[in-house]
Amino acid sequence: MQHKGYPTEFIDQVRNASNIVDIARNYLPLRQKGQDFWACCPFHSEKTPSFAISAPKQFYYCYGCHESGNVFRLVMKMENLSWHEAVELLAKRANIAIPQTEDNSVWLKARQKRDRLHEALGLARDFYCRNLFLPQNKMALDYLHGRGIDDVLIKQFHIGYSDSWQGVVDALKQHGISEQTMCDAGIVARRDDGKRVWDAQFERITFSIHDVYGNCIGFTGRTMKKDDNIAKYKNTAETAVFNKSNIVYGVDVMKELSRGKHTNGLIVVEGNVDEIAMIKHGFVNTVACMGTALTKFHAGVMKRFGEVVYLCLDGDNAGQHATLKSIDTLQEAGLTVKVIILPNGQDPDEFLTANGAEAMQKMIDTSIGGLEFKLDYIKKHNNLNDKVGKTTYLNQVVDLMATIPNPAERALYLKEIADTLGIDKEDLKNTIDMKVKSKEVKNTISGISKLHNNHNMSKTQNSTNNAERIVVEGILHEQPFVKFDAGYEIEFTNPLYKKIFNENLKLNEIDDKLDEKELQAIAPLREINTGLTAEEQAKNWRDCYQWLIKESLERKKKIALHEGNLKEVMRLSAVINQLKNANPIKQKVEDK
Repeated sequence: MQHKGYPTEFIDQVRNASNIVDIARNYLPLRQKGQDFWACCPFHSEKTPSFAISAPKQFYYCYGCHESGNVFRLVMKMENLSWHEAVELLAKRANIAIPQTEDNSVWLKARQKRDRLHEALGLARDFYCRNLFLPQNKMALDYLHGRGIDDVLIKQFHIGYSDSWQGVVDALKQHGISEQTMCDAGIVARRDDGKRVWDAQFERITFSIHDVYGNCIGFTGRTMKKDDNIAKYKNTAETAVFNKSNIVYGVDVMKELSRGKHTNGLIVVEGNVDEIAMIKHGFVNTVACMGTALTKFHAGVMKRFGEVVYLCLDGDNAGQHATLKSIDTLQEAGLTVKVIILPNGQDPDEFLTANGAEAMQKMIDTSIGGLEFKLDYIKKHNNLNDKVGKTTYLNQVVDLMATIPNPAERALYLKEIADTLGIDKEDLKNTIDMKVKSKEVKNTISGISKLHNNHNMSKTQNSTNNAERIVVEGILHEQPFVKFDAGYEIEFTNPLYKKIFNENLKLNEIDDKLDEKELQAIAPLREINTGLTAEEQAKNWRDCYQWLIKESLERKKKIALHEGNLKEVMRLSAVINQLKNANPIKQKVEDK
């Protein structure tokens, strides 16, 4: 039997070899209380621990944000991985070989290719790092020292140097790496004749780029030549493992320095040197976005490390535009955004060199919100000295303010905007309110049919659904009172509940047995405490279980009646009456 392309036996083997408490200790400081382990939740900010890990059930649950799951889901959330990637990571940790099947053979071959590319890139990184400290490359080392990057930072960020066209090629061949693999990894490029290859980072200082697991995925090369015809920076070409729009530079260093800590925010800068300068000055919760506007992938990675992101991108037009786009991306991911505005268009490296860490901390402390930055941006990009510019500014500001659901938050900015336009504050407020109401009307109309359908659900449907939910909750949580009566079947009306019931799924199994849509649907069932005593829970579950037996029999009776099978109708009626006399439970279930 297989699940999501893997044999069930393999999934069980990986799960059994991956104690959730041991895995969680890689991310969180845990404190044991009885059989459970507690920590401050890594998925929301809190001071009092509400994140519980049950060792017997191999399951975690947060009483604050209600996030929960098994060891696979924990790794998925902490590492921002897909389910398959989480399984693979845990399998590697436990030294369990990933089996190749007909369903996963394509994926597994792609994984093996990526592993080969990681190996080649890691060897190239090590070659460049050794090269940097050779006597003949003192010029490159002196350049880095002159930029304030000492040997500790050089080793921490795996900075190196390429001093020849062919050196890295010869070095990698000694390790059995083919020229084709080097090309696929972006380490080398082929000459025009297609026969020979050359180092793509020749005569450049190499900044190694790693993913969140520490795998080398590419390089940024920095030339020391002052030649306008040569690009100052050169990134590895797009490969199977290198996609510039998905890279968070320095995340491996930041992750290591922040291990075991819940950072309340992440600082995002633009380039490699800015990232290194921030780490050097003690701002360990800093990463770089490689000079691009942030993507959903970036936001997903960053959300693991806190709920607030401080953007500190360049002050030029391109940097400000990237900030504007990044604010929306981060807010859509549920993150709070702050913007650090450095004076005179300085970048973080320049500012820190001139002013030091204390001054940078003040800039962080006085950072502005995402909305405030947008308002300033709109103001700067409109000519407020003529009516056309003012009208454009007004329309843009009204559209922006109408996206803010909280009237009190909107009110904070009304006077400043009205003064800028030279209009009455109440007139501005009324204009924004009209815009908000027009949006609300559209939303209301689109939701009327859904509301109507909800109100027309029959009482029987509600009763059956409630009973199915309670029975499934007992199964998921492995309650001791869950016992099934021989000879009776339940026909679930909810397909998801039916799946859980038929497969007898437990909480620590659902994350790898259900898809994301199904997991969202049963999220309320993950909560461990019901607020009832053990005796009440047992009686509640038994009542619902027998209610479902009776309802299943009633449906079978209707089918038999429709088919004219009177003998079956009489038999089912007798069984139903027997259940009714023994367990008068109908009204109780309807009230649950």
